[in-house]
Order: sequence, then structure tokens, then C-alpha cells
Amino acid sequence: MGEGAVVVLEAPKPRSPPRYPDMCGRRRLQLEVQILDRELTFLKDELHLLEGAQPVSRSGCLKEVNEFVGTKQDPLIPM
Repeated sequence: MGEGAVVVLEAPKPRSPPRYPDMCGRRRLQLEVQILDRELTFLKDELHLLEGAQPVSRSGCLKEVNEFVGTKQDPLIPM
């Protein structure tokens, strides 16, 4: 071989991400996780409040509902 030209090959480069938003991408999933985490926090707080509340007797509630329903006329029942 003689004095030939040396060919230098460039290393392959990764492609850049698409310019349009990825609707199923990492950012969207992070937002969904944040929303679920916030909802979980609200539910934990509500459960904590309910655990500290005084238990209500069933008979007392039923009596109040029965008295309320008994004093009101049903608008769907013709007289």
C-alpha cells in the first residue's frame, strides 16, 4: 500500500428526542403519581379524623331518620 488517505469514521450519535410532547412520557407519569399521592394523603387525613370521632349509635340515627321521614310528605305519592 502506498500513501493513501486515512478515512476517519465519526462515532454514531444518538438521536435527539422528538420535539412534540410525549403524552405517555415520564413527565405525565410523574404528574399522575403526584395526584395519587395527594389523594392518598387526603384519605389518610380523613381516616385519622374518623378514627378519632365518637361512635354514633345506630338506633339513635335510625330514630332521627324515621322521625324526619314521618313528618315530611312524599311528593311522589298522590294523596
